[in-house]
Amino acid sequence: MALRPALQLRQGQKLALTPGLKQSIEIMLVSAADLADLVGRRLEENPFLERTGSGGLARPVAADAGDSAARIAAPAPSLAAYLAQEARLAFDDAADLGMALALIAELDEAGYLPPGAVQEGVQEARVLKALQAIAPPGVFARSLSECLALQLADRGLLDPAWERLLAALPLVARGEQAQLLRATGLSAAALAERLKVLRGLDPKPGLSFAPPEVPPAIADLIVTLDARGRPEVHLNPEALPQLAVDRGRRRALAAGLRRAADKRYAAERLAEAGWLVRAIARRGESLLALGRALAQHQAPFLREGLLALRPLTRRTLARRLQLSEASVSRLVANKHIATPWGLLPLARLFSAGLRGEASAAQVTARLAQLIRGEPREAPLSDQALTRRLAGEGFAVARRTVAKYRISLSIPPAHQRRRQHRSGPSTRIGRQLDSLPHRN
Repeated sequence: MALRPALQLRQGQKLALTPGLKQSIEIMLVSAADLADLVGRRLEENPFLERTGSGGLARPVAADAGDSAARIAAPAPSLAAYLAQEARLAFDDAADLGMALALIAELDEAGYLPPGAVQEGVQEARVLKALQAIAPPGVFARSLSECLALQLADRGLLDPAWERLLAALPLVARGEQAQLLRATGLSAAALAERLKVLRGLDPKPGLSFAPPEVPPAIADLIVTLDARGRPEVHLNPEALPQLAVDRGRRRALAAGLRRAADKRYAAERLAEAGWLVRAIARRGESLLALGRALAQHQAPFLREGLLALRPLTRRTLARRLQLSEASVSRLVANKHIATPWGLLPLARLFSAGLRGEASAAQVTARLAQLIRGEPREAPLSDQALTRRLAGEGFAVARRTVAKYRISLSIPPAHQRRRQHRSGPSTRIGRQLDSLPHRN
């Protein structure tokens, strides 16, 4: 059949990324400190903006732009800052950009996404693939094997033999040469060559970027308990800037402008001021609704502590609030809540559900407590920990216990026994010390 050019008309719907919508997404995503910094810059640039209160004034002190030494010694951008800039150039669709920025906020310092950060779905898979294409090779992986596979694919080396080798990484770590030869089907010489390449890959590609500057956390929400133990949630007025459009200046400038270029500039700045005021108001309303829903669901945690944290995912809360999951992820990212147990990231109030009513956070906290209280001369094996947890109503598999133990940076029982014999270890139970305690 011959191929020839033709014109076709198609009708479809797409959410255009207007400047106002782009600004709204950014304002939903940033922390309170970054929002204060952003608002400070807008107040200096836009003659139609005015501050109407003292809220949102706390922000890090920036270096003087006229200081040449400060410019020369300016740090390299952090991984998140670099990726956010690239994402704004790569994504035209507002929903895709929002999801991309939310995934960027989930990255750890090594460049990995935590388990459960990416939900199953066509849009999620498309956005993740696009992010992996614009990021340094290996970033946005969810496991070590995926991280290494992304780097090999970037070099054009990934083939079925490499996939088999990456699936056998535990054998590589243990140096079990004979089993590796059987698992990969490679000759000894070919395996040795690939292991040499493997050792040259970067297992933590995110660390090549400058670590992000972490200003002191500011609570976006404050939750207290009334006399009956019911949570009450309020916006922190110091974390939300109070702005308005200066109508008086608008009228004064409108009367004196004659050139078309000046009138166009004034109209653009006036529109930007209106977008910013509305976006900040929406941020406050959305955060308050989110905080109240979170506090209502996690009321047992607010009264009793981490062991009472109930299962809750972003998708579940999004359905409850009638929002998209990407919108909830943007609201949760970089936000903090002041609770009776201290200042916590909003993300701490989410936890994957396990069988029954238990949450992953509950099991992790109880696991750390059991290991902290174990006999020094006879540390509990993963199987013994599984039985202990089952006796307390936490029905989890042994491999799940091993996964949570590893996430707490706690070695297996035989290594803990050796550490106990050689002296006290500050590593064991370290995560238990970081659990929130009531003020």
